[in-house]
Amino acid sequence: MLPYKMNKKLLALAFIGILLFFSTNVVSSLNDYSVDSEMIIPQVTQQQATEAARTFLLKRNPTVKVSKSTVVYESNSSLSAYVQKNHLSKQYEEKYNTPYPLDFWQVQMNDDTTGTQYFINVSMEKPIITGWNTQGKSVSGNEAEARKVAEQYLQTAGYDLKSLRFSKPDSRSHDAYLFVYENSAVKIGDAFQTLSVEVSGNDIFSFQADFKVPEGDKAWMSRQIDYARNMSQINLYGMIVFAIIAIIIAIIKRKQISFQRGLLLSGLFFIISFVNSLNTLPAEGIALDFQNPTIEQIIMIIFYLIFNFIFALAVYFMLLSGVQMWREKGWNAWPRWKDANFRESVFYGMGRGYLICFFVIGVQQVLFLFAGKVFHSFSINDPSQSEYNMLWPALFPSLAWAAAISEEIIFRLFAIILLQKIIRIRFLAVLIPSIIWALGHTAYTIYPSYTRLFEVTVLGIIFSYTFLKYGLITAIFTHAAMDSLLMGLSLMASAKNIEYSLIGLLYILLPAIVGCAIMLLKRKSSRPILDPPTLY
Repeated sequence: MLPYKMNKKLLALAFIGILLFFSTNVVSSLNDYSVDSEMIIPQVTQQQATEAARTFLLKRNPTVKVSKSTVVYESNSSLSAYVQKNHLSKQYEEKYNTPYPLDFWQVQMNDDTTGTQYFINVSMEKPIITGWNTQGKSVSGNEAEARKVAEQYLQTAGYDLKSLRFSKPDSRSHDAYLFVYENSAVKIGDAFQTLSVEVSGNDIFSFQADFKVPEGDKAWMSRQIDYARNMSQINLYGMIVFAIIAIIIAIIKRKQISFQRGLLLSGLFFIISFVNSLNTLPAEGIALDFQNPTIEQIIMIIFYLIFNFIFALAVYFMLLSGVQMWREKGWNAWPRWKDANFRESVFYGMGRGYLICFFVIGVQQVLFLFAGKVFHSFSINDPSQSEYNMLWPALFPSLAWAAAISEEIIFRLFAIILLQKIIRIRFLAVLIPSIIWALGHTAYTIYPSYTRLFEVTVLGIIFSYTFLKYGLITAIFTHAAMDSLLMGLSLMASAKNIEYSLIGLLYILLPAIVGCAIMLLKRKSSRPILDPPTLY
């Protein structure tokens, strides 16, 4: 057994974090200050959505032959942001979400004989069709006749033509005549319903029911997306600069650096990151087929392979250079396997990681409460980050380890010592990397876009001082424990079966499993530990 004694300070921090988490959630729910969006739990499975779409398609065109289909989770982000921003979510849910859902399945089917593509939207609450679009037909007929076909369809669908106002679009669709009708009687706030119908000849090409968001809100949202994109680019440029400097340092100090160190950790990051990149292909509209891959799929796989390899290589050089710069200051920030204290560093780092992680999660909830009240922040569902749009949803929480390894190496181990050498003021050497790290999180669908800049910067400062006090191993375990907990719970909530619940629990316990496994694998050091670490 490893010697240890209780660390009352870390236990107190963990207790404070848990208390903050539950109390702030109660306050947020009572006062509508919540930043988190409501997680979608589909009542309709992807298979049921596919069957509903196939039945609908065959009813409209019995000659269609479909052998393959793809189902992705989609969201009406513009309208969702509008109702969240203006506190209209409950009202929309009660009045309109069943016929016009904000979140829905989109089933893509290809006609094997004609090559025509069909995109059919299916509600997640009931297996009903809420809209569809067809691609691959040519325009035929004249506009006047096409408009009659469109209005006849709307009337058959139950819409009162007298309550609709025709809104002539600027130009016709490239594939069909496009007709838009406004229904001011159906409103949510200042957004009113629009019905879009595309017609080619006597056929309805597509139908979409939506709500026209006021131009001011639409422009505001567009600016927020631009701000987030620009901030994310600054983060990317910052990491590129760090990587170049790390490579230069590694070349200059090559005689002092052991280049075998870091290969395992960087390789682990590469594997996890690459697999999770493939995992997100459905969100990009690409259905990966390993048996008969298309040219597009092969290109995307090669792109992800090269991108993640370059990223892992950058992490590798920042790890080597960062460790070397800290060693020159007399601190071994990352013990080696052969070091006498490696076994203890891993085991105790895991224990610290869990305790600090509870504190960080509590602080995060306080920051969200502050942002909800002061910034009027809100979030919307992001299909690109959803388990529903992943090839292997059970692998999603493994991304916690990729984030923990890369981000703690880049923004804590390497960036802090680099900036400390340049600026010579430790707090600024902590603050600047924390800001750059936070800029990379602003693309998440939380608005205003500076919400995550504020929140993640504060968390970055906590992670930084965790690293400075306890080293890289504890920092990685803290980060991995936090993300594993959040992602594991998300996985458990996204599915109703016991299998995903057990997998989610496994991810939550994985940092402990890893810490204990390394402790058992590493032979006990012959050196006695004279002063046991005060850890937990």
